[in-house]
Amino acid sequence: LTTNTIAGRLFYRMGSRSLALVEVSQSSADYRSALSLDDSTARSYYLGYTWDATAATTGIVKVGRTTKDMDVAGRAGYSGSSWEATMRWMPRTYSMFELQTTRATSESTGVGTYDLNTSTSLNWKHNWTNSLQSDAEVSTLSRKYGDSSRSDRANTFSLAVDYTLLRWLTIGVDMAHTNYSSSDPTAEYKRNVVMFTLSATL
Repeated sequence: LTTNTIAGRLFYRMGSRSLALVEVSQSSADYRSALSLDDSTARSYYLGYTWDATAATTGIVKVGRTTKDMDVAGRAGYSGSSWEATMRWMPRTYSMFELQTTRATSESTGVGTYDLNTSTSLNWKHNWTNSLQSDAEVSTLSRKYGDSSRSDRANTFSLAVDYTLLRWLTIGVDMAHTNYSSSDPTAEYKRNVVMFTLSATL
């Protein structure tokens, strides 16, 4: 698969700490196999706003429309709403919350002509001491498949804790739980992952 992307963005200053923007992008997907029917061209058009209200609050929101046209006649494409948003809040220098949400198309994962993914995540990073840090996140992903009645949903919770033993040595544990549901019962699963980490720098 070869993907070529081109994008342009125009900003307009609204105030000392905020900007309006217009963004246009195009991405083409070219599969190497001559038998593939999934070659396509996607175009996105956004109006947006970005702000840095205070040292503690920043964000960017883009809302618009995406079209995904399949190169092969008769293959179902997409034309509809899309968005990208990231909002960050730091109530303390040692604590940060970040909310992200997106809706966008992606290449087919084997079902239908393309994937339409809508995701939302809330992340909290906190430094409890100079040596102890945590990173917790809850997220949800909704996936629909072009030219297919199937739809999936994944809910995930993850927690990572790191402890700095020495200036050059950090140990940690990462835990994640995913509950994957689908209109296709054979695709459903629940998964728990636990990893222990050791990081050393010279």
